[in-house]
Amino acid sequence: MEPKLSSIFALLLTLAAALYCQSATPEKLSDDFGAVKGRQKVKYVGAVLEYEPYIDWKDGGEEIVRENSRIIAEYAADAKSQGADIIIAPEYGLTGLEMHILRPKELFSLMQYVPDPGLSVVPCTTPVDPPNVVAVQDLSCSAKENAMYIVVDVAEASPCSPDVRNPFNNTLDTSRDCPKSGYIYYNTQVVFDRSGAVIARYRKQNLFLEPQFHSGLDPVESAIFTTDFNVTFTLQICFDICFVKPGLWNVVTYGINDVAMSTAWVDVLPFFLAPSFQNAWSRSFGVNLLVSGYHNPEKSKLGSGIYQGPSDAREITYISDPDSGSRLLVSEVETYASEAGRFDPDTDSRLLFPEVETYASEAGRFDQDTDSRLLFPEVDTHASEAGRFFRVSRKEHGRSNSSHKPFAAEEHSREQSRNLTVYFDDISMYANVPLVHDGNALQRAEACHDDGFCCSLSYYPTGKLNYSLVAFSGMVMEHLPYHIYNQVCAVLWCQTDDVNTCTHVEEGLPESDTFGAFKLSAPFDTACVYPSLVHRNFSLAENSLYSFPYNPQLTSSTEDEVLFTLSTGDPVTDLLVTGMFGRWYSRDDGGNHTSVC
Repeated sequence: MEPKLSSIFALLLTLAAALYCQSATPEKLSDDFGAVKGRQKVKYVGAVLEYEPYIDWKDGGEEIVRENSRIIAEYAADAKSQGADIIIAPEYGLTGLEMHILRPKELFSLMQYVPDPGLSVVPCTTPVDPPNVVAVQDLSCSAKENAMYIVVDVAEASPCSPDVRNPFNNTLDTSRDCPKSGYIYYNTQVVFDRSGAVIARYRKQNLFLEPQFHSGLDPVESAIFTTDFNVTFTLQICFDICFVKPGLWNVVTYGINDVAMSTAWVDVLPFFLAPSFQNAWSRSFGVNLLVSGYHNPEKSKLGSGIYQGPSDAREITYISDPDSGSRLLVSEVETYASEAGRFDPDTDSRLLFPEVETYASEAGRFDQDTDSRLLFPEVDTHASEAGRFFRVSRKEHGRSNSSHKPFAAEEHSREQSRNLTVYFDDISMYANVPLVHDGNALQRAEACHDDGFCCSLSYYPTGKLNYSLVAFSGMVMEHLPYHIYNQVCAVLWCQTDDVNTCTHVEEGLPESDTFGAFKLSAPFDTACVYPSLVHRNFSLAENSLYSFPYNPQLTSSTEDEVLFTLSTGDPVTDLLVTGMFGRWYSRDDGGNHTSVC
């Protein structure tokens, strides 16, 4: 069993991860990141793309990649016309999701060669013949023509043998044994600067049921890049957000305030709806999180946003509408000019995260030269109905409120409504206390899980519907090859007093009601706690509606726990879920994905 955090370490990391350190002396970040001195506020215009890729195999994989890169380039031009400095495209946006079912030749047709960032290659002007370069060339040209930064997710073929094609003369990849094909495949984010040069290449470290790829082994600093508008970003891809590396590590270690994320999310109630979890992560750490999402609501892929965690007063810019189709979001973002941050970059980060392991999963057992359908004949790359998850479809749900999207370009909307698939986590093991219905008197409740983790609630029961206070401390996703240890303190709307009916909207929505003013509190064993408040139509409550202090306190009962609170002074209309979701990284089990907060 892993030791608990010391009180000093818990307080230090809490303040750091929540960006609560406001008096640090600005220093120069490592020259490798091209950062500038200063802690002055700056603004830039960011764009994220909710995108449903073109997928038609009649002309082969190369044409799929070509067409998607062309469309993404068009959106980049649109974003530029609205003043955008940077645009992020989604995970699998060039290839589609079904790569794991392809034969080796088909799979390779979707791959791209990516030049080593240190070579300062501009693919647009580099004479390299096809195949497997069309996306990096086209998007390099788009970045150059529009004079903007483009972040795109590609399926990368990294040469590891001198006997295979290596068009950009990359250093051969010796990070692992070389497959028979001569290439190692990665799920990779690539960054082009305004000149079209490749300035960053981050290979996804935490894979989620992606047997066609290997986990990246590059240092987490490979996810960092600095722009000419004096803002330093860290990259992360989808499932990475559930782990320390690379995003959280770079935020805490280098004081980075802006995160560019590509994703093909899976919506899981109660706590893993895309906008809810992403906004909570942004708010908890006080960073700007720019998320580009893959749009396929029938496969539970939905949601993009620009979440500005440092300011609760700013409206949340996001989309979660099954009928939106591909859509561009553009918003001004306020942040700080690049600096060394709260910790010296020369300090060994293992002092901050002494037991971190980098990777959630490793696809090393997978032979890229084998038809993956023989190994994974029924795998759904990003979702599983086995064990804890159950599927429902809801046409009514989804949010795309124009008031939340300044400058948003609306395109490719569909006339017919589409179903949104949502999965449900099994919460039958959660401690739960049904709450009092109706009334005006202040009520109190407490739910305690088996290991002594307790969640306390004071509230006014203004509504007549069923709500439960729940508490949990333990592992989730146990039926999958990932072990994620969480602590949860939350209030859920339920169909009945049975906790297994909580948040189950597939049975139909009840009449409208309000949940009275409340205060939730719990002593967490982790400093990484994410707050959320979601309405029953899946829309987010504005951050200004509820309070989540950035300076949690050590409890008086034990120096190893940190007391977090979430509260609102006003009733909440049509509450679905509100609560605090803690990630206790040091308790994750399973070797390759042990990490600590």
